[in-house]
Amino acid sequence: MVLSVGVIPESYAAAKSGGKCTKIGSTATAANKTFTCIKSGKKLVWNKGVALSKTINQSSTPVSSQTSVTDKFKASGCHARVSAYLQIFEANVWKDLIVADGWETVSSCPSTNPGVPYVNTTLKVGDEIRWRLFAPGAWEWFSDSEKIGSKFIPATTCQLVGQDGNPSMNVGFPKRVNRLKSNGVINAVVVPVDFSDVPGTRSPSTEYSEMTQGMDTFYKAISGGRVSFKFTILDKYIRVPSKSDHYGLGKWSGGDAGGYMNELISASDSTVDFSKYDVAYFLSPKSIPSSSIAYGPAFVTDLKTQDGVLRNASFSGADAYQNFPGAGWKWISHETGHLFGLHDLYTVDPQPATYGSWDLMSNNWSTAAIEINAWNRYIQGWLDDNQINCLDKSKSANETITLDPIARINKLTKAIVVKISDSKIVVIESRRSEGFDVLSSSQAGTLVYTVDMKIGSIKGGWETQRRPGSSAKDFTDAALKAGDKIVVEGITIEVISQTTEGDKVKVTF
Repeated sequence: MVLSVGVIPESYAAAKSGGKCTKIGSTATAANKTFTCIKSGKKLVWNKGVALSKTINQSSTPVSSQTSVTDKFKASGCHARVSAYLQIFEANVWKDLIVADGWETVSSCPSTNPGVPYVNTTLKVGDEIRWRLFAPGAWEWFSDSEKIGSKFIPATTCQLVGQDGNPSMNVGFPKRVNRLKSNGVINAVVVPVDFSDVPGTRSPSTEYSEMTQGMDTFYKAISGGRVSFKFTILDKYIRVPSKSDHYGLGKWSGGDAGGYMNELISASDSTVDFSKYDVAYFLSPKSIPSSSIAYGPAFVTDLKTQDGVLRNASFSGADAYQNFPGAGWKWISHETGHLFGLHDLYTVDPQPATYGSWDLMSNNWSTAAIEINAWNRYIQGWLDDNQINCLDKSKSANETITLDPIARINKLTKAIVVKISDSKIVVIESRRSEGFDVLSSSQAGTLVYTVDMKIGSIKGGWETQRRPGSSAKDFTDAALKAGDKIVVEGITIEVISQTTEGDKVKVTF
């Protein structure tokens, strides 16, 4: 589960020389100065401050020779038609850049908040922008900020651009810039939290090490060794002032998750320097009752701390501590999948399932198929272009290709991707009882599914294609066996053989 809508952050008093602060060494910006928290006598106060440069630091990340991007820039979410400006961050202040050119209706938005504002303009690579929506003299709302990167240019025909309008996660290319990096070491902090009615009794390292180590092992394998996590687990619980049921989180997706996250940050801000970490996990004791906190979502939105913006975070609920093998690391790995930018692949009632239990992002409670699928790996950069056999439906094809099982870490071909249109693909991959997958002979096979770039998370944009005779509601019997042949979107897919060498698949259209 993921929360990407605007969460109103805890407010902090503006820093001024001699004013009270809470953590030595922390910094704050105000009145064009950077103030540092120092100890004066027995008090913690802001120092005299240092004047800011008149220009802001640009990202040190190398970019291509492209220096500007001309595009249609849209706000996220669903909004009533009010006053709207695109803002730019210059000289350390936000400024109105251009008034909205118009409003675009979004079919999934309610009639009361029917769409989003947009502008057609040219921005420089490295510009930082956000939207300001407001009713003059009444209220104003700001979107999360984003930096303009070089416009994505697909390396292959099959690298389709995500088109569901989600600025925080992506079902296609490119990877969202504020999400966790797909390569290198990710610095993570575990903030143990407890309550007067649910106190922590075991040491945090004992309580959470299995969970964190399990996730690190999982993503090292899934990424082919490209990414790993370095965890810091605080050695003491931080007491949350409110009772555990204060925010009404005892029902899935219910209550005030944003308010709870704000209190978690407020309670821990004087202890944790969040600027040192890429991601923060606020973990409650394993004894937390589901009637208090039933679920733990990912936050893919900007969260304000005294140390700056925290862009990736999650808190745990009772769903993290269920009684089945690997429950803890599977939960935290699923929420971290969102922090990498991945969609939920499940649906919720009354919409029937369309993908089934074939990916961590579909069912992290599974004790069977839990490996991340080929398309999700590809959009994260965990499979190379030459490991995807890319075909285009607009051209005829008669190809026989051997697919190496997805769980094997090597450089062999892992998937066939057929571009059906500019917004839809068919993916074919081999799933065996290997790696993290524990599959029966009836479940293992050649998995075929479609992905629609225009359909958002939890909306059924991923559809598993069934083998002849398949009927399981969770699609666990859908993978093709040797000799099976199906037609998907006018594409004939036939499994010639399945051996220790992989799945030999014939694709014609």
